[in-house]
Amino acid sequence: MKPGPRPRSAATHRLFGNPSKLNLDRMEATAPRPPNVSLTSPAGLTARALEVWREAVELLSAMKLVTAADAGLVARYATLVDLYETACREVERDGLTTTNPQSGRKAVNPAAALVRGFHADILRIEAEIGFTPASRASLQVDNGETGDSVRAWLDENSLAVFAASREDPEAREAWKAIQALESAETTRAG
Repeated sequence: MKPGPRPRSAATHRLFGNPSKLNLDRMEATAPRPPNVSLTSPAGLTARALEVWREAVELLSAMKLVTAADAGLVARYATLVDLYETACREVERDGLTTTNPQSGRKAVNPAAALVRGFHADILRIEAEIGFTPASRASLQVDNGETGDSVRAWLDENSLAVFAASREDPEAREAWKAIQALESAETTRAG
């Protein structure tokens, strides 16, 4: 793999902006195209993971960023969120430290290490699929059809509900930033 930032698809460039003025039409013509089908939930997900999977697919579908090729990534994301929440409950129940029964010494609760690892993995996937505050902060809306569909998506699908359901302070902050940008755009236009 070449050094530098990871390449992005033409659709991602259109959604997040194209400051380098790449030829997006050529990128789309030469890129492999997975089928745009409605995804069916994968087998083996827990009830909570299935709920997270449905929320993620709904959001990604609304942004027109999900294809059949993304099914595995979204399933891993949903599973990681479920495992993360389970590990968090264990830490809440047992505390951050445990006592070794043989030596009597305190040690870090193994579930706390799992929480940290799951959190890092979830953030990587969220950055990949556009769920992090940083990826949303770089969102650029033009006056074309893509911008209108993004604006409509933002109006119709409240990210605040998604953020509140996940109890993610960073996501709530990103939502506030998006609202501030929208009000600034309205002020400039008016």
